[in-house]
Amino acid sequence: IGLSPDALVAPATSARLDLPCGNYYFTSINANHTLTIVAHGHTAIYVAGSIVGSQNLQFDLDPSSTLDIFVGGVMKSSANIAVGSPAYPRLSRMYFGSASCKGSGSCTSNADCCTGVCSGGTCQGTGGNLSNAVDLSSTSSLNGLFWAGYGKVSTSNALTMYGSVFADTYDASGP
Repeated sequence: IGLSPDALVAPATSARLDLPCGNYYFTSINANHTLTIVAHGHTAIYVAGSIVGSQNLQFDLDPSSTLDIFVGGVMKSSANIAVGSPAYPRLSRMYFGSASCKGSGSCTSNADCCTGVCSGGTCQGTGGNLSNAVDLSSTSSLNGLFWAGYGKVSTSNALTMYGSVFADTYDASGP
């Protein structure tokens, strides 16, 4: 569809992205403005780096669609985040990190790195160290299957969840 891999690095305005059936690759997703991504059909999103949300971020799908999101790095959000639908959570799946994540490359923040550690503009560490694979500090609605087997899932505000979480560690300091 002519979509640049850098299209969601730092969108200039609020945006809605409708994705037809297919596979889509992004270098990272940075919701510095409200961002809605809607899947229409069997859709997979591959994110090389991290998903960072300082504004509302929503991943939605049609009732007859499926949405798989593979994230090489971490997901950190300080704003509301919504994934999937509570009516059909089994149709949304998110996967974070892998044992082969090396944590090397350039970065501007910790969330850019697989290890979650950015120092001097370079990702630090080796291996699958995703110490905070998912870190949600605002109200969240997660509807689906979430896999973060190499790291910690942390929520510090209200979380509404339909589905399941598989993580190395789960820390909920909010309701």
